[in-house]
Amino acid sequence: MNFKKILFGLISFFAFLAVLLMVEKGSSTSFDSSAANWLHPLSFLRFFGIFGTELVIGGGSIALIIFLWWWKKDYYGIALLLVSVAGGNLLNKWLKGAVMRERPPMAHGEEGYSFTSGHAMVGIIFYLLAAYFIAGSMRKTSAKKGVFIAGGLLALLTGLSRIVTYAHYPTDVIGGYFLGFSVFMFLLALYEKLQTKSKRI
Repeated sequence: MNFKKILFGLISFFAFLAVLLMVEKGSSTSFDSSAANWLHPLSFLRFFGIFGTELVIGGGSIALIIFLWWWKKDYYGIALLLVSVAGGNLLNKWLKGAVMRERPPMAHGEEGYSFTSGHAMVGIIFYLLAAYFIAGSMRKTSAKKGVFIAGGLLALLTGLSRIVTYAHYPTDVIGGYFLGFSVFMFLLALYEKLQTKSKRI
């Protein structure tokens, strides 16, 4: 199982590198323009931007920590959440400073650089982690699948909202998805390995 997670994480990471290379070479302009023109009319997506804010993800993280501590006594899970969300946020800020891609021309009121989207990257880390822990408390397979679908869909819409509001280029969001999913998979594989070892002791 861990091998599959690491494999998916590597595939996602290499996909991220491909997007980064496109951005660095300036070959993403045509795709960004076409994708943005298709998405901009979908104004209802603006609503989902709130789910990627520090207030919502920070508050959700606190609630999840309480859940893992009070009901599950899962200290490895708490560590996973903190490292994934906080570490993912720091990685995102570092990457923006390293790539130094300017925001879209109509990104009024937005600070910092553009690649990658923090809403997309940190959002996919947090919402997939939340889905993982919530689904782990359920017995029915159909319910577990539903939770993962909901978490993935919420992460997807959160990222797309940043394109609709002109805060990011589509490749910023796609790159954020790939890198965030890679971080999620790598750290989840480590978490499950540590959980297995602790049960053997």
